[in-house]
Amino acid sequence: MATKKNFELGDLVWAKMKNYPFWPAQIVNPPVANEKAPLDAAKGLPKKKPSTSRKNQHHVLFFGTKNCAWILHENIVPHSEEMLNKEIKKKSGSYVKAVKDIIKASVGEDSVKVINHLDLLKSATQRIVKKLLNSGHNVSVWNRTPENCQECVTAGAQQFSTPADVVCNCDIIFCCVSGSEAVKSIVFENCGILDGLEKSEPGSKGYIELTSMGPVTLLEIYASITGKGGKYLEAPISASLDELVGEGLSVIPVAGNRQLLIDCLSCFHAIAKQICFMNCEVGTASKMNLLHSILKDFTLAALAESMALLEGGKHSHLPFSNFLPLSQMASPFILQKCQAMMNNNL
Repeated sequence: MATKKNFELGDLVWAKMKNYPFWPAQIVNPPVANEKAPLDAAKGLPKKKPSTSRKNQHHVLFFGTKNCAWILHENIVPHSEEMLNKEIKKKSGSYVKAVKDIIKASVGEDSVKVINHLDLLKSATQRIVKKLLNSGHNVSVWNRTPENCQECVTAGAQQFSTPADVVCNCDIIFCCVSGSEAVKSIVFENCGILDGLEKSEPGSKGYIELTSMGPVTLLEIYASITGKGGKYLEAPISASLDELVGEGLSVIPVAGNRQLLIDCLSCFHAIAKQICFMNCEVGTASKMNLLHSILKDFTLAALAESMALLEGGKHSHLPFSNFLPLSQMASPFILQKCQAMMNNNL
């Protein structure tokens, strides 16, 4: 379990607090200090503003509990399969939910010209590949563990041994992995994406990044890809595992090279119901994706609070569940989550 030198906003991690095991979490923005600090009633002096950054610490959101805390850098490790497989003596309901949440958040794949690290997401990856194959696309796959491609190959995909080989043999390359470090490895490593672009005619290859990552890494990857003559699109996926293995993604935000989007629209339509093109400025789609996630989280928190108030007042959920579909809040998302909470399945 090695610690990482630098963490970026949005990175998936495992963080440890005193008396608790390493817990699934995500690096998030720290609380914002008020411009005007309140007066200390005892001394008549302004109180110190809450710190928005702390040396050698990161502000994290713990999955499962939704609590936030400042954690020392040395007590944080990157999300990995090793951490998922780590055994702990007692697994509470919150811990089990936290593990499920970080798996959903990682949404890493390794096919269609798509690259995956977590075996737990293998079924979702295979579903995406099959959707592309069923819609008439020629699909090539690569995985660090070659046998993980077997089902995709059986379905009709062609397997290559390196990311560079994928680039050389495919016009459009989709990359979706578990986070920033995984993307860097695939792009910059020997026989990686950049090596493949160097062997290709400038302007002939399109690279589509499905991984959600921080702005620093995003722009670094963008500059590297375009610097080697590749066309670039960001299309960060933020979806539940149910969406990936079910009917498909509801919507994917996209920003970057407009012509590349036009060239691969049929691919997007095979895996998502709708595409929302933001603009040509790389970074916009990730920002919109983050804002959407914040809105969704606040909505879920408000719904959970409403259910808790019902339980605290010893009221049945039934009247509320009957009223909600008739109100202005009657969206499929809210109704589905309400039912899940009633079934204790969220």
